[in-house]
Amino acid sequence: MRFAADQGFTAWEDNGIKKQTPEMQEKIGAELHRLGITMGVFVAYGSFNRPTFVQKDKATWDEITRTVAASVVVAKRVGATWMTVVPGSVDQPHEDDPQWNQFGGPRLAEE
Repeated sequence: MRFAADQGFTAWEDNGIKKQTPEMQEKIGAELHRLGITMGVFVAYGSFNRPTFVQKDKATWDEITRTVAASVVVAKRVGATWMTVVPGSVDQPHEDDPQWNQFGGPRLAEE
């Protein structure tokens, strides 16, 4: 961060910040403040390999809510205003779904 500040950067992005201990997060936040650097985004929630936001099951939404709430606590420690949320992979096309079929999913039988 000091090197970035010395080079004139005014913001810092750290997608691994949630893996740091709360104590280290507080130290990072204090150092960012001292250097006059704004904490940019970090990943509050990220699912890359399964549909999440399109799911209607309570367990998935409980997981999302818990994870984002914990990320808000991290944001406060490091002085972040913004977080990235990766809503999961797309729910794969279903052959019997005409909405998917019209956008490149499996073709409907020709009439």
